[in-house]
Amino acid sequence: MNQPRRASPELIALVALWALLHIPALFSHQPWHFDELRYLEVARQMGEYGNWLVPHINAEVYTEKPPFFFWCVVIVQRVVRDYLIAGHLTVALALLASALLSMHLGRLLFGSARVGAFGGGLMLTFFFVHDIGTRVLLDPFFIALTTAGTVALLHAAITETWRRRLGWTALAALATAASCMTKGPVGIAVIAIAAVALGVVWRGRKGISVVALLTAAAVGGALTLLWVYLAALEAGWWYFERMVFRQTVGRAVQSWAHQKPWWMYIANLPRMLLPWIVLLPAAIWGAWRARRAHGGRAGLGLSAWVVATIVFFSFMSGKRMGYLAPIYPALGLFIAWGVSRHVLLPANLPRKLLADVPRLVVTALPFVGALLALALAMLPWLPLENSMPGDSQAAWIALPGATTPIAAGFAVLLAGAGGYISRLHEPVERALCAGLFTVAALAALAHATLYPAFDRQYTAEPLAQYLRANKPDDETMVFLNDHKDGRFNYYLNVRGHEVLRARELDERADQPGRLWVAAYSKQWKDDVKPPARDRFELKFEYQWAGSTVQIWAEK
Repeated sequence: MNQPRRASPELIALVALWALLHIPALFSHQPWHFDELRYLEVARQMGEYGNWLVPHINAEVYTEKPPFFFWCVVIVQRVVRDYLIAGHLTVALALLASALLSMHLGRLLFGSARVGAFGGGLMLTFFFVHDIGTRVLLDPFFIALTTAGTVALLHAAITETWRRRLGWTALAALATAASCMTKGPVGIAVIAIAAVALGVVWRGRKGISVVALLTAAAVGGALTLLWVYLAALEAGWWYFERMVFRQTVGRAVQSWAHQKPWWMYIANLPRMLLPWIVLLPAAIWGAWRARRAHGGRAGLGLSAWVVATIVFFSFMSGKRMGYLAPIYPALGLFIAWGVSRHVLLPANLPRKLLADVPRLVVTALPFVGALLALALAMLPWLPLENSMPGDSQAAWIALPGATTPIAAGFAVLLAGAGGYISRLHEPVERALCAGLFTVAALAALAHATLYPAFDRQYTAEPLAQYLRANKPDDETMVFLNDHKDGRFNYYLNVRGHEVLRARELDERADQPGRLWVAAYSKQWKDDVKPPARDRFELKFEYQWAGSTVQIWAEK
């Protein structure tokens, strides 16, 4: 009888690391950024009002992103019954998938699950990845899809049977289609660049299947065009032109937003790689020295993946650091492979120091776990009345006796991590593993204590609270100019508010009924002139996302 296959220690450790990083973050804070509120509100309007084919926000067509990410958030919401938790959970699970794919890729490229697990752990703990991974953003979701497409194309190239090649090609096509349905046709380019750069440097001509690549691109593009066509039948042909041309060619050639110089990525990437940027120079040196050793060409292929992607996006007109999100699995694996080559620390350092420093870090982990457990156990007594939406707070605090078992679970998890680290033979591996879990423990502690404490300073909930308490239901609320970030709709649970230009306030104010206006202070000061301004009085203002948001009402 075949024995059931047990999970490897590397897999258990990687999932435990992910749990420390992301489970406390599910409940720690409300949306703090415009994009988070926008994506959550698009998903909410899709789920509440049935706009599955064409995304909407503020009861109007939303033309910035395709719908696949929002579909997934709504599906998860059907299970957890809360859009905020669903958004966080969708992103967190996508990063878990990315880490597991990194582990699989490490086994495929280097024949080592340990290198893959280290690579996945490094990817999860890069400052930038953890930051976007604890927000409701598309980039972590895009990382998982593009990594899946790249891995599938590699398998399609190296597999020896046509049936397996057909299956991997189909998987690559689905991943490519999902990538395009998340961020547009750039998904095809990102997957193709990664697969070609890594595959050719790793295995030469045998490392890439042109048929699989073209099939995946064609099927992915065709499915995306099918969705755009069906959506245009519902929204109008202007939607087809907007999504196919302005959101793709326009962003690449002449972007109307995020215009930056070509060297922007090179200048900003080092701080995004904290804290592991300190290991990157030695990893590059080690990769070059070991280029002819086992796995050397695979390591150089990972660096080719990174460099080719940076060059591609550097030539595009619009630039954001999130565009480089798909390179982080390759960066994590590249650094992990450098660690495995034992070249990260100078050889003349005393070997006793190499053994003692990791041991001291490992010894400190249970104390960090105890602090984390204490913080989680105290969570129900923290002043969180206005820190989380009601459903989210109830899901965390109102569960009978939930916080104490969870706190104890995290303490046991950290203790187990210490036990796993002690089994590693190489001092450098022990140091890196201890560093990964220390970073994760500190992140969990921050999300259990600091984030809820600061949440009220960064959320727009007080604006909604004021309106719920003071604006009568029969009086009209409008946005000044272009307020489509979804903040009022999300917090007030309404479908849409009217948007007015400053010159339209006089005409609108002459109609019966009292008028309320939400505006940024600068917009109100610069755009609204007397006598229209004199007809209103300031009711409430709040600092949010670096700007002052004001609520004005007719006198």
